[in-house]
Amino acid sequence: MKGDLKLNNKSNVTLSIDTAIFNEIKKYAEDQGQSVNALLNTVLTKYVLLYGPAEVQEGMLVPHKFFSGLLKYIPDDDLLELIHEDGFEAIRSIFVQGGISFSIDNMITYVFERIALWAGTYYKFRSYHDDDGWLCLAFEHSYGIKWSKALGESLSIIIKEILNHDSEHKITASTTLIRVNVK
Repeated sequence: MKGDLKLNNKSNVTLSIDTAIFNEIKKYAEDQGQSVNALLNTVLTKYVLLYGPAEVQEGMLVPHKFFSGLLKYIPDDDLLELIHEDGFEAIRSIFVQGGISFSIDNMITYVFERIALWAGTYYKFRSYHDDDGWLCLAFEHSYGIKWSKALGESLSIIIKEILNHDSEHKITASTTLIRVNVK
């Protein structure tokens, strides 16, 4: 019946937003081809899952060009150690603080499809099962072979330590493919 609320997993709220910022939100949503509601959901989700925790950890945004340049100066072993230690702790924190059960599906949903993607760790992610039944995690980025190697090695270790799944990885200059044995 017209006017009935749809049953969904959303809450209706009333917000009071400064007119100037709301006009910017409307313009941005229109430029992106989405509704204000969709944009606000995205902004709030990113804040709760990424930017809020980053503020607590005194995180900072690093432009792509700066990060690419920085990679040249970090020795491979040090880079791997940094990603492993900080990544391991960050991922465990996401699960524990969010009350999220440790599973490969939740790792995909919360870490790979959201937080790491939004943080710029890579620009494209997809997952699928190959003909052998292995779960394939494909990460595309523009940071070069060094980043592919560090990403593949560190995520394989993290997947083993947190989820107890064996994996292997293959790399190119712009892609890291991790095959996870989920059998």
